[in-house]
Amino acid sequence: MSEFNENGIPDLLKAPLYKQQAHEGLMSGRDLKQAELDRLMGLGVNPTSLFKPQIHVTTINRVVFYGEHFKFANKGDVRAEQVVTMGLVGDRGLSDVVAWQPSSERLATLQGLGAALGECLVKYHFDEHSPALPVFRSPLDWFRADCRGIVIVHHCIANELLCAVQRLLAEDEAHRLELRKMFLDDEPQPHILLRNEVNKPEKVA
Repeated sequence: MSEFNENGIPDLLKAPLYKQQAHEGLMSGRDLKQAELDRLMGLGVNPTSLFKPQIHVTTINRVVFYGEHFKFANKGDVRAEQVVTMGLVGDRGLSDVVAWQPSSERLATLQGLGAALGECLVKYHFDEHSPALPVFRSPLDWFRADCRGIVIVHHCIANELLCAVQRLLAEDEAHRLELRKMFLDDEPQPHILLRNEVNKPEKVA
């Protein structure tokens, strides 16, 4: 059964349950208020980045964290935290929801079905002539970069996603070491570069 209707638009009633749950969870949140959008703009984020295909949609929700996972909070739950919720989109479309708590930089997924925000873009970085794939620690910097690259949510499974990538771009040396720890010495792994190494201006003789 196709997940798309006759006009090529996704039909969520025909989609697998995990996709329906992800979509329903995202849409249960509220839109960002103008004051929240203004604050993001002041931090260098173009609001259009919040609705890129690789993110599905961005909403505000209340959730309860359980380690690397979360559940949407029931009304009145004193454990609830306000978070930004975003779609985790892979090769097969929306697969999960990511909750981001900006003040603590905490990240978690609803169903544990993906490794990174933006993982649908990874396949474009397998070829040896493809550009390096930027990796961001925080969704804020990812938004600033117009969602070009990925934000790793689950490091324990990200090696499977990234082992065929030719080159990764880390934010700094500590980040490069953190990314290297995801891979075993005897398994395929990308070459990890620093952003400032790639972006250094050429010296004029």
